[in-house]
Amino acid sequence: MALIDCPECGRQVSDKAPTCPGCGVVIAAQPPEAAPQESYDQRWHPVDLELMEAKSVCQKHRVMSALLIFAGLVLGTAMGRFIDDPEALVFDVAKVMLYAGMIWLVGNELRYLWHQRKLLRD
Repeated sequence: MALIDCPECGRQVSDKAPTCPGCGVVIAAQPPEAAPQESYDQRWHPVDLELMEAKSVCQKHRVMSALLIFAGLVLGTAMGRFIDDPEALVFDVAKVMLYAGMIWLVGNELRYLWHQRKLLRD
């Protein structure tokens, strides 16, 4: 750190000081601004971003369909212990939950594979 004369008022000021404390004139060159960092989206190719979004949606639907299957199994087996009538409505609801979850899971996987293939082909 060296002392220099202020070009405006002649006062001795550190060469590291941004401005002169006496008159306020700019002394040291301003530090260079940091280069703007790339945003998250600029680092990825648009196809990769779309694939990541599709995968995220697929994973969410996969979990929800698995929960629906599990709920159908639990409902059917739990009610089977308490209800002797195999024609009860609760068993039909459990079957619908089970089959709907399976169809949703298979459809979701096929949709993701189709989307992935379409994006990679383009």
